[in-house]
Amino acid sequence: MSRDDREQFDEALGTVTVLMRSPSDPFHDRLIAAYPQIRKFLTRFLDSVSFESIDAETPVLEAFEFLRDWHQTRTRTTRLPDDEVPLDVVTTSWGPYVMDRDDTVNRAAYTCCVLDRLRAGLRRRDIYLSGSLRWGDPRAELLPPETWEEQRIEACAALALDVDPSDVISRLSDTLDTTWKRVAANFDTNDDFRIEERDGTDRIVVTPLDAVDEPDSLIELRNLVEGLLPEVEVADVPLEVNGWVPYLGEYTHISGAPTRTTNLHESVAAMIVSDACNVGLTPVAVEDDPALTRERLNWVAQNYIRTDTHSRASTLLFDFHAQQPLAGVWGGGDMASADGMRLVIPVPTIHAGYNPRYCGRQRGSTLYTWMADTHSSFHQTLIPGTQRDSLYTLDGLVANKTSIKPDTVSTDTAGASEIVFALCWTLGYRYAPRLKDLGDHRLWRIDPSADYGPLDGLARNKINTRLIADEWDEICRFTASIEAGTVVPSTIMRTLQRQPNPSRLARALVELGRIIKTRHILNYCDDATYRRDIQRILNRGESRNGLARDVFNGGLGKLARH
Repeated sequence: MSRDDREQFDEALGTVTVLMRSPSDPFHDRLIAAYPQIRKFLTRFLDSVSFESIDAETPVLEAFEFLRDWHQTRTRTTRLPDDEVPLDVVTTSWGPYVMDRDDTVNRAAYTCCVLDRLRAGLRRRDIYLSGSLRWGDPRAELLPPETWEEQRIEACAALALDVDPSDVISRLSDTLDTTWKRVAANFDTNDDFRIEERDGTDRIVVTPLDAVDEPDSLIELRNLVEGLLPEVEVADVPLEVNGWVPYLGEYTHISGAPTRTTNLHESVAAMIVSDACNVGLTPVAVEDDPALTRERLNWVAQNYIRTDTHSRASTLLFDFHAQQPLAGVWGGGDMASADGMRLVIPVPTIHAGYNPRYCGRQRGSTLYTWMADTHSSFHQTLIPGTQRDSLYTLDGLVANKTSIKPDTVSTDTAGASEIVFALCWTLGYRYAPRLKDLGDHRLWRIDPSADYGPLDGLARNKINTRLIADEWDEICRFTASIEAGTVVPSTIMRTLQRQPNPSRLARALVELGRIIKTRHILNYCDDATYRRDIQRILNRGESRNGLARDVFNGGLGKLARH
């Protein structure tokens, strides 16, 4: 394509895109009116691009291939009999424009209809271009279909998932129905849970938890423990802890060769203090000490300080900490929380984005941390400031390499979505977020004839179980791929949660997630102990973030080096 052709193509495509996004009515008339502009690039577009799709979008590709033939061999024919044209692609809204009164098909309207459906399929990635980075098939990273055919039974058994969707839906229906009826039976005796009518609909109201007063004995114990704690220089902590568990040995040379450098642990410990406190090299560099010269520290940073060495060292420390008797008193590792700490990044980096709510007019990122109830974190990731936390909720759980495997995970509202509810359930986790504004969340039912007494007004939305059944095998393959590590959850979640036109798989996961979410909200309203457990584990994560901010004091808490 020549430069002039490319500019013409871009100009026409930009015009059509603006028209397709225009809120003005009627949309179809405006798009058809742009057909002369579309024709400028359409023939070359039809000749140059070959799409693939999932089975549900086959009618769109058949129509696209027919369109290619129509524009190549019948360039002067503006109408064809309807029995010669594949019409499965024509939606109800497009029908009056495409079909003429004499049972012929208008080429301009039909072309716009096919392109409109093609664009919607591309946005959902139900239609895709093989090999394309932007428009490729997100399922390409999943277990290949032939591999899935061989491993389906074993993979589903390992995940405790039934391969028969009818059995799954039946059990979910029974469980959801039982939950509705149990909460309805307890409603009159539950003083913390009430229903208020707003704008003609019933909404949930839950009384906030009261703060638990600290007994005098706890205050006395805390003061006693704080008095016993020795005063230790921060710079000495890494080396002292290494005497308990040799985690500094996990920092190996990037080449993999054994090191012959003397006093390497001192250099690594200095770099850990420098990065953890965000103070740079000047406070930790000592030119008179060969292990702490600036040149030596820069060399160590480039060759020994890496994500994988940090991960191995952190895993070793976590497992050592989990074995301590006090950690067992705090929790058995059954619960975990995921929470983010917002950081301003005043230097250019791809990991920062504008987030006015937390960073004002500056760019920032979120340091997202997964923490077990033993008061120790087992994974971290850096999220650009404009991306939702919910895209990353599963990453830390899947990447967890420690000896503790939590079965319940809590987040705040930013980490929650229906798809997260669904995938946590299929992966075997109990997802228990603290959701803001419970009254704004819709609750769902499966049985339309069930009577839930005082809660009947809340159960006004019906789950599409047929969609779950149709996509159940794909849901299982998706879950098994995450468990096998062939795909990073946050990578595929960006596609699944793409709005406003999600794929069939995404819509099926949303329907499944609504069932799990409804059960969670009902249990949350009904059980004060459940609410307090969620609050407690999230408070631990927030206290950990408070400690991290105190340690990360250099540069006023801004991450100026990345």
